[in-house]
Amino acid sequence: MFIPTNKCWPLQQVKRSKYFIGEEGDYYLIIDADELVKGIIELGDFDVGICSCRRQSDNVRYKRARIIKHVQGIHYNTKHYWIKDRKGRTVALLDRSGKAYQGKELNFTIYHLNHERDFARESAQREYYQIHGTRERSIKEWI
Repeated sequence: MFIPTNKCWPLQQVKRSKYFIGEEGDYYLIIDADELVKGIIELGDFDVGICSCRRQSDNVRYKRARIIKHVQGIHYNTKHYWIKDRKGRTVALLDRSGKAYQGKELNFTIYHLNHERDFARESAQREYYQIHGTRERSIKEWI
């Protein structure tokens, strides 16, 4: 999906919420342009799919919530990875589901090819975290 705009997005939450255009029963795979998926993604009876991720530059491994089932009013809120529903309940955080939603560990891996980023992309990410990182770190998360 391509969303044309003639101005900068004010926050990552606003930009990312724009791709939640599905309907009940749809799932979203959250993946960046510098990532690739290895394995078969099996959808099922869960709301939040947790997968393994691996950073190619230093081989660090971690878990992330990257499959999200559509719910009414789904949107990012407060932090660039905090997903909530229309009632303000947490659907997913960085690596887990909210209390009202069922999370499941899935058997696929996302490889983050961050070592292949160009200088402009690295600079833009550093700038984002300099501007917004302190604010996001100060916000207390709740499930």
